[in-house]
Amino acid sequence: MNDDQEKPLFPLIRVDQSWDDLDMRARFHNAINTWYLGGEWDPQKVEDTSDPYQIRWGFHARPVQATMTKAIGETTDPGMIIVEAPMGIGKTEIALLAAEQLAYIRGQDGLFMGLPTKQPVTRCLIGSIRGWQPWQNHKMKILKLN
Repeated sequence: MNDDQEKPLFPLIRVDQSWDDLDMRARFHNAINTWYLGGEWDPQKVEDTSDPYQIRWGFHARPVQATMTKAIGETTDPGMIIVEAPMGIGKTEIALLAAEQLAYIRGQDGLFMGLPTKQPVTRCLIGSIRGWQPWQNHKMKILKLN
């Protein structure tokens, strides 16, 4: 939810409404206009002279994390990045650092990270997000839609 509980992003649908009664475009625009956070994230280049995982989260990069961060940093025309690895290897941190790298390379300033709802792992993922440096520096917000 956003900070103002009186302005829900997606108001509940009445029981007597059907899909055909809904103006999905208007619902989307309402959510975006309500959600606008103001400000801007100015992503910086992720330097390869130090360990970015140590700087952001306080631990040294695991081999898969260092490899992915290096590969993304060397990419000239990045698109989608897919990381498949066992649970607990640090994929969330890879994704957040990749978002920084891609945002800098592409000149973008936003991030959406979809998480499972009502799963024990979600709490751990949110902890990683809250520990992320841009989160702390730019007062980004977590939007819960469940």
